[in-house]
Parts: sequence; C-alpha cells; structure tokens
Amino acid sequence: MFDRYPKHRTLIMAFLFAIPLSGLLPAQEKVPTLKLKVLVENITHTQGQILVGVYDKEEGAFDTKSAYQYQIIPARKGEVSCEFELPQGSYAVGAYHDENMSGDLDKNALGIPKEDYGISNGITLPNFEKAKIRLEADMEIKISLH
Repeated sequence: MFDRYPKHRTLIMAFLFAIPLSGLLPAQEKVPTLKLKVLVENITHTQGQILVGVYDKEEGAFDTKSAYQYQIIPARKGEVSCEFELPQGSYAVGAYHDENMSGDLDKNALGIPKEDYGISNGITLPNFEKAKIRLEADMEIKISLH
C-alpha cells in the first residue's frame, strides 16, 4: 500500500514521528498572579458608577480604554472596593466617579476634570512614574477621590 502511494507514506511517517515529540515540548506555564485590593474613598453621593483602572505602561495611562484591567462598581456614598488579579510588576491605578455613566472622566474646556478622581500614591496630577506601585505580594491600596 505504501509503495503505490509514496506521498502518503511520507505524511504518515511525519505524523507518527510528531506524536512522541509533542510530549517533549514544554507546557505553557501559567503566570502566577497576586491580588491588588483597591479601596476608593471619599465618594460623596450614590449617583453613577466608580471606574477603577490599572495601568501597566505610561502610554495611555489613566485613560480607561487603555487600562491593563479595569472594573466598574456602582457608586455608594463613602467607599467601595474591588480586587484585581495581576502578575508581579509595576502598575499605576486611577479611579473616578463617573456620575453620568458616560464611561469617560468629564472635563471642562480647559481640561480640568468635572468629576471626582484619584490616583495611586495620592498624586493629584496624572503622572505614571509618580503613581506607580510595585506589586510583589498581595497588597491593598487606598485612593481618595477629590
């Protein structure tokens, strides 16, 4: 049978050799994750939602659409919290009170936010380097809205 169809013999032999070799390939390792709990404080009312974004690079930092991960939590007066599962690394975290549920931090004509916001490390102006935290173990941070 193999002599009549030499192309088939080549394909069958290649397949038979590939099966045992597939077990030699390393399995893709799952990257271990750590928990980052974010407590958002100083929420003044219950209208809208709180958006919390985690950023792993400066480009697009503090723009929800560029977040490495983000969560949306219904607004509650006082404080809310959320938790992220992240690989070890450096991140900046931003949160804002999206009162009108537009999905964006509303700003006036001068670019000044009209909705309350906060950034990791308590900084008041968006600066990725100053906002970075180093996640090396499970941790909790607080962000106060202003």
